[in-house]
Amino acid sequence: MDRFSKWHLFFIVLFIGIIFSSIGYYLYKTESVEIRKEKYAYLDAIANLKVDQLTKWKTERLSEAKFFPTMGKFIKSTITLSSDINNKESKDFLTQTLLPIKERHSYQNLFVTDLNGKVLFTLDPDVDKIDSITFINLKQAVTKDSIIFMDFYQCNTHHAIHLDILSPIKDNNNNAIGVFILRFDPNVYLYPLIQKWPTPSKTAESLIFRNEGKQIRLLSKAKHVQTSAMDIIIPIENKEYVAVKGAHGQTGIMEGLDYRGVQVLAAIHKVPTTNWYLVSKVDTDEIFNELVYRGRSIVLLTMFSFLLVAAMASFLYKRRQSAVYKNLFLKEKELSETKEEYRTALYSIGDAVIATDRHSIVKQMNSVAEELTGWKESEAKGKKLDEVFRIINEETKQQVQNPVKRVLKEGTVIGLANHTLLISKDGKEIPIADSGSPIKNDENQIIGVILVFRDQTEERTNEKYYLKVMINFPKFFNILLIQLALPNLAQVSYLK
Repeated sequence: MDRFSKWHLFFIVLFIGIIFSSIGYYLYKTESVEIRKEKYAYLDAIANLKVDQLTKWKTERLSEAKFFPTMGKFIKSTITLSSDINNKESKDFLTQTLLPIKERHSYQNLFVTDLNGKVLFTLDPDVDKIDSITFINLKQAVTKDSIIFMDFYQCNTHHAIHLDILSPIKDNNNNAIGVFILRFDPNVYLYPLIQKWPTPSKTAESLIFRNEGKQIRLLSKAKHVQTSAMDIIIPIENKEYVAVKGAHGQTGIMEGLDYRGVQVLAAIHKVPTTNWYLVSKVDTDEIFNELVYRGRSIVLLTMFSFLLVAAMASFLYKRRQSAVYKNLFLKEKELSETKEEYRTALYSIGDAVIATDRHSIVKQMNSVAEELTGWKESEAKGKKLDEVFRIINEETKQQVQNPVKRVLKEGTVIGLANHTLLISKDGKEIPIADSGSPIKNDENQIIGVILVFRDQTEERTNEKYYLKVMINFPKFFNILLIQLALPNLAQVSYLK
């Protein structure tokens, strides 16, 4: 029963452990999905935010490029400077008008050229001519009579990255007379705007890139490499890169490699009215670090819960075992006291007593049995009863069946037949009378036999004496009459 209970408790704890492990695994998988969803939503929100900021910034700059060339005095100043490049009044007006705009909106330079690209006015005195790329776009703006928003390009003339807006200046007759150029240094405002991340992160960043046909070029500065903007290119055939995926028309959330070849989770969106794509990304390792942290918390919680249950089960089991041992101790004590009482009774009884098990093996014997059999208890223990308790028929001298076998067979009290002799260890023949009784357990099963016998030597002598008396009773009676009649007659033994 104890063993069953122990294993039963073990399987209960094991079952609970499996349940806790399953719950922990489910929580881990759920957390994994939730973290990914959170990161998806977070990256997508940041990408949308950056796109909105870029779109708003571009819209505002285009509105300025459109507004100033329509001002009457701005047009007049351009005409004046075309004929007199050193006209102070015109330069002062343009300076007072454009300088606050430059400082307020982080322009690198605002300047005015004629139709041939000659610089008529500039807020940066170091700029006295335009580069070839700007000149080409200037001609297109005049030809198309439209504002041109140039893309990022590396200027070999000024050895810097430029981003220009070119707006034609027309007189009152709608004839082109010059071009208003708004130039940005991306390092001052645009790159910081793109790179800025709303929350602390070791790997997160946003970038803009464009498709150049056979390759993808990163237009903004990269966070994790010491290179200049526009220096990083990725071959268009490397489709495992998220930038390449974006260039192939994929937008939204995706996984792939970044410019470092590191696995990232990214959100890609196209910037409207441009050929730019914006990617907001974070290393998957950083995401998994958070997942690992939560996973460890779940594992620790699961282990703690399991250990708590195991400790409680162990406590209950030990408490139960303690109660069992206490009961066993009390029963053992009671049994010991009973055995002591039994032993005291056994060794104090006047008759000879031998106790055997159900296989007729001697277990105990008292001093009277020792005296009659000639065997010490220490010698007899463990021996077959037939070897210690040898009995024969007094008249036939034939061996008598061991009474223990009959008791075990019949299950009742058995007595020896009359005229039974016990042959002691030294060969002495002792007349005895005995009986055997079964020893039964609580389930009424025979587990041994108690053999009780006594020495009948004196009884047998008395029996013989009285038998002789009875046989000689007539002769004894006659002598008794003579003695009564003749009292002075010498006494004669009736036995003669």
